Amino acid sequence: MRLQGIIVFAKDFKSVLAFYRDGLGLTPVAEQPFDPRKFFQFEEGISIHSAGTPTGSKNKMVFEVESLREARERLVRYGKRVRKIEPFTGIDVFDVRDPEGNRVQVMGPYDP
Repeated sequence: MRLQGIIVFAKDFKSVLAFYRDGLGLTPVAEQPFDPRKFFQFEEGISIHSAGTPTGSKNKMVFEVESLREARERLVRYGKRVRKIEPFTGIDVFDVRDPEGNRVQVMGPYDP
């Protein structure tokens, strides 16, 4: 068994899509198989799906980056409130929430 992908349900589809695309810098799938105004896929295996109510789940997605400092600075420029960087078993991490309240953790070396 392997993970096929993750679907994030979003009431405010446009802002959640912008967070993952512009804030985190995920890469859109070139050929969107469904209406991209309601379901949007990224190469990294994340999909955004419009929902009637926000999920605000207690789950957390984790992304690994080459430079934690650059990823954090990008999100701050994007206007997100980002938690402080903390050491975690030999690598650094920080947490941020998407516009629907879903928790996202970013991990990697602070300065590669």
